[in-house]
Amino acid sequence: MAPLILFTQAANLAILGLWGGLWLRDVAGFERGTAAVYVSLMNVGLTAGFVLNAVVSAVAARRQIPLERVMVALTLLFLVAQALVVFRVDVEAAWPWIAFGIFANAVIFCYPILAGRLPLAYSGRANTSANFVSFCGAFLGQYLMGWVMDLFPRQAGGGYAGAAYDYAFGGVLALEILGLLWFLYAHGRTRAPAPRAS
Repeated sequence: MAPLILFTQAANLAILGLWGGLWLRDVAGFERGTAAVYVSLMNVGLTAGFVLNAVVSAVAARRQIPLERVMVALTLLFLVAQALVVFRVDVEAAWPWIAFGIFANAVIFCYPILAGRLPLAYSGRANTSANFVSFCGAFLGQYLMGWVMDLFPRQAGGGYAGAAYDYAFGGVLALEILGLLWFLYAHGRTRAPAPRAS
């Protein structure tokens, strides 16, 4: 799970917390006020996503759908939302950013998954480790995306080049896809749940 958590949280916290607003300014060409509205909508989506996660987990529990499937499905939607931004499907549209917020915390399901698959004696340590990986993702995402962006010459007005965003956002998206593929591969090899300690 660690690569999936690391890379998705790198994208989530780096783009949501720092680079998304600058993308709206430098790529979409929005004024500061309009960019701020879009960032606010992204955060509204984030709040709605927490509610969605709670509802989806309750439905999954009733229907006995494994949380791994739920997490993978929501993570795929998160990747699609990012791809819409990376490939500039509609640079002035708000809905890809709202979708980004809604699905940004899809990997939150890693916590109950870890608790259910490990002996009770290890579940607390595993969740703490997942938290640590998330915070590492946040730090590394902001730093490394900025490092990539600085490889490109600035625009005349001082903003970052559009190509810089393409490589930075596209690079983290590629890493997320690799993290998801690793999770699917590893999960397929360890499908049987570990016995719980009594």
